[in-house]
Amino acid sequence: MLHDLSRAIAQLRDPRLLKPLVLSLISAVLLLAVLSALAVWGLTSLDLGGGVFGFSLLDRALAWLIDSAAVALGVVIAIMLFPAAAIGLQSLFLDAVADAVEAKHYPNLAPGRRQRVGEIIATALRLTLVVLGLNLALLFVWLILLLVATPLAPIPYYLVNGYLLGREYFELVALRRMTPEQAVVLRKRKLGWNMADGIVLTVLFTIPIVNFAGPIIASAYMTHRFHRVWRPEALTDVRIV
Repeated sequence: MLHDLSRAIAQLRDPRLLKPLVLSLISAVLLLAVLSALAVWGLTSLDLGGGVFGFSLLDRALAWLIDSAAVALGVVIAIMLFPAAAIGLQSLFLDAVADAVEAKHYPNLAPGRRQRVGEIIATALRLTLVVLGLNLALLFVWLILLLVATPLAPIPYYLVNGYLLGREYFELVALRRMTPEQAVVLRKRKLGWNMADGIVLTVLFTIPIVNFAGPIIASAYMTHRFHRVWRPEALTDVRIV
């Protein structure tokens, strides 16, 4: 895994990745800003500190402390939701990144399977809604653990996102070479392997600054991981079950 991750990061200097990288950085910054603004707005809209002491100066100080904590928590929540929301970004740059990776590391391959526009939109929308929805539900679990068992709070987040991101990113890459049905079967055969890759991506997406290039690195990384298990001559062995 580390070898494939290092190859993915090293290829960021590839001129063929310059345009998707710049677009990804801009899109990721905007996405994280929007998520942060929504989370902060939602938390600061709650009136939790009004009139507690019956003294305006103390009440204003308490309100300021609560709002400050809400801003900090809102940014943390935005970072937690970013991997899920970034799946939609990855689908925009996947072909360009995968083509560059395959041209450099797998030059003898035939051109990848070009998906129909409707298939790309439907797949990206489905994946984004599933992962984002489960992460919103996971926020409540995370907040409870943060209060009652702080050291355990990150565990469900990384496990759930490891499974989801490993599964969904693998399928996105696999769809360039396989039908949707074949991609699902191959992904199920490599479930534990995909989860480990997903945890790597989750860590990547939660590192500030690095996460802005996350969609590009994730696409390159999963392209390498896919080619470790995919064999063109074995397609007939991948049947719908």
